[in-house]
Amino acid sequence: MKIIHFDLGSNMAFAHNGCGDVVITDHFVATGPRQQRQAEILRWLVRRRKELSLAGIKFDVVHYERPFARGFDATRSGWGIAGLIEGVFGSDTVILDSTPQSIKSFALGSKKIARKKMTSAERHAAAAAEKLLMIDAARALGYMGNNEHEADAYLGLKYAEQYTARGTEQCAIVKHSRTPRSSKLSEQSNRTAPSKRARKPRASHGHQPSAKSKRRKSAA
Repeated sequence: MKIIHFDLGSNMAFAHNGCGDVVITDHFVATGPRQQRQAEILRWLVRRRKELSLAGIKFDVVHYERPFARGFDATRSGWGIAGLIEGVFGSDTVILDSTPQSIKSFALGSKKIARKKMTSAERHAAAAAEKLLMIDAARALGYMGNNEHEADAYLGLKYAEQYTARGTEQCAIVKHSRTPRSSKLSEQSNRTAPSKRARKPRASHGHQPSAKSKRRKSAA
């Protein structure tokens, strides 16, 4: 199964297995305010998609690390990048996402650093140590570089390979082929519309006097 995994952020990276046994990784750094970063990332994604298409590489699954809330700008940026990936790569494939915690647990196992009840300085030190552990974990699985974002993408790809082979219960299905909305609406209206039975026309026999009027005539 051919899979490409994206590590999201202003430091973008991907890893894919579309070239057989060799895993290809790449990264890109976007700078400036959010709107400028998104435009740069979009151009990078389109360029990479064209290169892969020209090479005849088509993916069965597009997988990315699910963005999580960590401030207004970062959250909007993360989900914006996810939308760009779906728009550029998701026209003819399945898109899956997984939580950062799932990928980290897969990569580090018991080595994952718990950050509860830490000071700010301790959290920064733990994050730096965790980055080195992630690079080591990626190298243990075959990664040859030293870029932390490429290492994250490499581990995300290995995670996706393992769990999509078993099914998608470990990943959330973001998009798949589906019935067009117009067809769904027509099907729903056909199911919910009340059946209209044709009413037989009533035969007209002229004016029929009521029982009350008959009694009045007889009294008169």
